[in-house]
Amino acid sequence: MYVRKLAETGIMGSIYDGVLYSHWKDVQSKPWRWPNFTPEELASNGNGEFYWHEPTFDALTDTAEMKACIVKSCSQRMHAKGYCGQHYVRFAKYGDPEATPLAPKLTTFSKHRELFEKTLKGENKTDECILWTGKLNNQGYGQLSFKNKTRKVHTWMLAKVDGEASQPEMEAAHSCDVRHCINPRHLSWKTKQANVDDKQKTAAAAKRLTPGQAIAIARSGETDAVLAEIYGVSTTTVWEVRTGRTWSWATC
Repeated sequence: MYVRKLAETGIMGSIYDGVLYSHWKDVQSKPWRWPNFTPEELASNGNGEFYWHEPTFDALTDTAEMKACIVKSCSQRMHAKGYCGQHYVRFAKYGDPEATPLAPKLTTFSKHRELFEKTLKGENKTDECILWTGKLNNQGYGQLSFKNKTRKVHTWMLAKVDGEASQPEMEAAHSCDVRHCINPRHLSWKTKQANVDDKQKTAAAAKRLTPGQAIAIARSGETDAVLAEIYGVSTTTVWEVRTGRTWSWATC
């Protein structure tokens, strides 16, 4: 063990001045006056044997105090290049042992989570669509995995805002028909049939627009909500015209 080997050199007093304990825990009842280390740190790694040798402890204390971290405000023991472990890591990473660790950059995943959380808290208040910027499934719906659970983002958003659906056959429906929109104002629980009916009404409303109106909507700088009120149609109809889902030639 470390202490015994030092004692055997004879440099720090006679080896016969010490006492061998079968385990370091056996010395806990004895007064310990060396704050720079503990019996556990000096015990044998194999079987926990501990050699009590006060001259060695005194010498180790002097050495430890001489080799403290060179950062003036730090009293930790030296680890490498004159620094304790924490200050050495900062020196190696930032070139300055007293540098303040940089805040971790947002990952792509955490940026998407941030969009979700801000929308949930009502920080993104708008009547326009709030489009999910993360992963989409093969049907075009936003998808998010959290704590080993994957779910459509708009469904998760609606469940957080209004609670889970009251009936198992209900689904999260978009009033805007934009599948990757997560704006709670555009979401509601509906049966699958009611959701299909709404989509058919939206398609019929788009057909009622004249070619001139479609062109005007496509080229206007007004918001969807304003244009919907002007032409007596839904914001979904306006959005579909502007994105080319209907009257596609009007956007050319």
